[in-house]
Amino acid sequence: MSGKPTVSAFIVLLRPRRKPSPQHICAFAAQQSCASNPRPFSTSKRKEYDHDTYTGQPPRWQQTPVGMIAPVRLRPIRIFTVNKDPARLDAVCVKVLGPGGDKMLSEDVKWLVVTHKSFDHGRRGYNDRLAFFGKRIVELQASFALLSSPVSGAPIGEEDFYGRRLFRHPALQNLPQLTSDAKTRMLDVKKLGEVGANCGILGVLRWKPRKVRLLIPFHWRIN
Repeated sequence: MSGKPTVSAFIVLLRPRRKPSPQHICAFAAQQSCASNPRPFSTSKRKEYDHDTYTGQPPRWQQTPVGMIAPVRLRPIRIFTVNKDPARLDAVCVKVLGPGGDKMLSEDVKWLVVTHKSFDHGRRGYNDRLAFFGKRIVELQASFALLSSPVSGAPIGEEDFYGRRLFRHPALQNLPQLTSDAKTRMLDVKKLGEVGANCGILGVLRWKPRKVRLLIPFHWRIN
């Protein structure tokens, strides 16, 4: 029957496999090296530019990278004006960080901090990673503030209900104040938003709404 394996098929299965010759191994290694190295015959070193020292092109925060611009646009461009003045951004940095705050960060980082991913389709970078680290730092500072604040409420006695003497230490006397509810009240979104608005963050924030036409009549409130 055609469905049963023949004797020749068993012979092929039982035949020992040949070991690859050294010539085959060298040819395979050459193919892999060419695939991993896009410039196998180039003798010049690959150039790596630092964003702070290379001045051949405008910085990324100032202009959309040429390689990310589509040759043909299918949708019309809806312009939404945002801040482009570095002096205005430096003034906000001084309000937030104090005197000399405009010199603490580089130009790229300062513009990255105030750039939302909705601006220019995220092609100039955005602040998601910086926001993650910033939240962790704010939570840490809130914990320090709770630990250094004076103790509220009636003082605790030296002994508990069973007559056991309680352990006392100056470094632990404010520890009961470090609770999740206390941190939530201190880091309320409305309170932090008011701090940012008072410092002028809204005036330098780079973003773009989904429906620009509905927000243009109220554009003066953002700037």
